[in-house]
Amino acid sequence: MKKQKNYFEEWQMKVLDAKQEKVLGISIHLDQIGETNEGMLQVSYDTGIDCNRISFKCDELSSHEEAIIAGKNHIGAEEVLLDINEKKLSIKGKLMINRVINLNQSFLKPGLMGYYKHIPFLEFYQEVLTLQGKVAGEFCIDGETVDFTDGHYFLQKQWGSKFPNVWLWAQCSGFEKKKDLAIMVGVARLKVLFNYYTAFAIPIYYNDQVEIFSNYNGGHISKLYRYKGYIHCTIIQKDKLLDLKIYGRDEVERTSSKESHGIRDIYECNRVKMEVKISQNGNVLLEDSSLECSIEMGGNTSKLK
Repeated sequence: MKKQKNYFEEWQMKVLDAKQEKVLGISIHLDQIGETNEGMLQVSYDTGIDCNRISFKCDELSSHEEAIIAGKNHIGAEEVLLDINEKKLSIKGKLMINRVINLNQSFLKPGLMGYYKHIPFLEFYQEVLTLQGKVAGEFCIDGETVDFTDGHYFLQKQWGSKFPNVWLWAQCSGFEKKKDLAIMVGVARLKVLFNYYTAFAIPIYYNDQVEIFSNYNGGHISKLYRYKGYIHCTIIQKDKLLDLKIYGRDEVERTSSKESHGIRDIYECNRVKMEVKISQNGNVLLEDSSLECSIEMGGNTSKLK
C-alpha cells in the first residue's frame, strides 16, 4: 500500500554572474512520505547560448531553517557547496554569499508572509532567505572554471502539506540602472479554514532598503492581467503604486508532474524581460528594466483576484 505524502519542501536557488552572461539555477523538491524523505534535484545552466537542464532523484536529504543538504550538496543563505556528477552535467565548487539581504524585519513581520507565518494550520508557507546577495567563488562546470564573483544570488524555500493549485511567481535581478535592485513576486490562492483567498507579497530591494507590497501591509491588487506569457500587475499600497510588466515567451518551457506540485502543467520561463515602476503620489521613485527575470505560473491564474 502506497504511503501518503504528508509534508513537502521546495528550495530554489539562482546565481547570476557579474557580467550577466551565465545563470545557474537549482530546485530541490523534498517529500516526506511516512518516515522517509524522497527528493528530486533540477539543475539548469544557461550561458546565453546554450541551456542545459537535468533532473535526478536524491534520497539523501535533510534540511534546516536556512539550508538544505542533498547528498554532497549544501545550499544555504550564506554558502553554496555543489558536487554534481551526472552524465549530462557536472558541477563542483563553492560560493560564499556576502551582504545578504533578507526579509526578517520584526516579530510581526518575520519575513515574506508577515504575521501569517505564525499561523500553524496553513497548507502552504513560503520564505525568501536571500533576496539579494553578493557572490564570491567559482564552479567547475563540465570542466570549465566559471567565476561568479560579484554576481547576484537568490534563495527561497516553500513548505507545507499541500502546494497551492493556483499561483504566480517571479524573481528578477540584473537591472539596467540600479545594479542592486532585486524583486520577488509571490501571488497564490490559499486556503484558510474553509475559504480561499488571494495572498500576495512582493519584496523589493532598492536604495539600500527592503519594501514589501502585500496584503498584510495594506496593499491590494488593482490589476492582474495575463495573456500567455505576458503579465501586467499593479499594486496600490497607501500612497504608492507598483507597476510590473513581464514579457514571457509564449511557449511552455517545462511541464511538471503531478507528484511535484499536484497539478499537471506549469508554465515556466527564464531570462525574459521585466519592467518595474514605483510611484508615490504621482511622482516616479523608481523605473528600471531587466532581461534576467524568471517566471512560473500554475493553475487558472484568472482566479488570482
